[in-house]
Amino acid sequence: MTLWIKTKSWIVLLFLACLTLYMSFRHHGTPAQLPPTSVASTTTPSKTSLSQPSVPPTYGTVDKSGINPHHDDSFNFDVSTRLNKFPTHTELHVLSAYEGSGGKKEQPWWSKCGLDHTEDPSKAIECHRKWTAVHETKPITIQFNPINPSVLVLMAYEPVKWKVHSRNIDNIKKVIISGYHAQEVTGIPDHIPVEIGSYISSTACSNCILEARLPFTYKRTSKVYKTLEQSLLDRTGIAITSFQGQYQVSSFSVSRVTPSIQPTSAKLKVDDLLGNRYSDSFNITNFSLPLPAGDWEVLAFYKVQQSEDDKAIIFFQQEAGQLKNLYAVRFILSTNGKGFRQKSACSAKRGYVSEVSSNQSFGPQNCFWVEHSTKPWELPIFKLSYLRLKEKGIHAPEVVINSAFHRADQNSSLTAYYFSNPELSGIKTQTSSWSTSPWHPRVIEGHPKLEAFAQEQVLDMKYMYKVFSVLQLTSN
Repeated sequence: MTLWIKTKSWIVLLFLACLTLYMSFRHHGTPAQLPPTSVASTTTPSKTSLSQPSVPPTYGTVDKSGINPHHDDSFNFDVSTRLNKFPTHTELHVLSAYEGSGGKKEQPWWSKCGLDHTEDPSKAIECHRKWTAVHETKPITIQFNPINPSVLVLMAYEPVKWKVHSRNIDNIKKVIISGYHAQEVTGIPDHIPVEIGSYISSTACSNCILEARLPFTYKRTSKVYKTLEQSLLDRTGIAITSFQGQYQVSSFSVSRVTPSIQPTSAKLKVDDLLGNRYSDSFNITNFSLPLPAGDWEVLAFYKVQQSEDDKAIIFFQQEAGQLKNLYAVRFILSTNGKGFRQKSACSAKRGYVSEVSSNQSFGPQNCFWVEHSTKPWELPIFKLSYLRLKEKGIHAPEVVINSAFHRADQNSSLTAYYFSNPELSGIKTQTSSWSTSPWHPRVIEGHPKLEAFAQEQVLDMKYMYKVFSVLQLTSN
């Protein structure tokens, strides 16, 4: 009897262990999943399997929104998505003051209480508390009569009431107002847009749009001026034509005789590139960037964090009113010559195919991947691109195949996306999340046309990758 009980106990324990292992496999999937097919492991160069195991993919757990969380952040930076439409030769005039004076001499705080040196000290303390906390709104009058269409920028730290007078008010195409304390403006008709931004809420107006504050300075010699210059260039696409600044002022005047200024450094401006067409190659920061076949038009250009050493540029091709391909490039120069941190997107197993030749922190980095994207226009730089395409009457798809590659050495980093539009091949799919899309690697073999299109992009990317793998990123 004792032996039977012991034997039965071992059977029960063995059964429980097997049940636990079975439930673990059901919950987590097989312990050794096959990674996505890579170029390195492909035995037949002309054909790469795009399918993935039916278990959750090894290149990332899908989050609640259905977007692959292992996205690359190379193009995830802030950029304004406003579409500015200004006439040719539009000027930008900046008027800046710490405070207005309204033509009146400022009185010290103690005089406002009628105090003298014989008064009770407690009264002086009370008077100081009362009047030093008061920020009086003072007027600044502007005579604004330039001969060309203009954007007028008004900046102050203290509260100011800007009084604009102009003989040709319709020459003002936009007014941008920025300050720490509340700002207000008069003399601007309702049909002229006004962007206003202040830390302390400003007076509302019918034609005002709330925007972020600009970097403040009333001195061109200030270190902040260069940041202001680039911020205005990013916001308007126009370089500063004239700048006037004073600590305290009652009036400004802008006319045809107002001296123009030169940019503080040689810059590529938005207007210098937008709409330009290139083929074969494009020079960016002394680097000759190879372009895929065909003619490419510049759609967007941006200096990330207002740096001359960090630029992003978007090219596009169209066909019959539809986006054919989009080519996005970010090129960064290392400021210290020590290289860049390891690229997480290179290490993530993702999409239909991927290869990592090297991915060293502060050393050589070389990789590529091809995947589907169901939200290609979500990041600000791509949203801006989408809006500009729409403005041109060009249809952009909801789903693209993104062929991406990355190269870096100790001196520079290059990341590029190549969006391909399947709709031009007669392939239209319903809007869906990343994980439920018929383009997903786990299910694409059930859709022969989709698989053939994706396979074509994979083969093209392999060729492009070979070209970029031998590039010298920095010139001698």
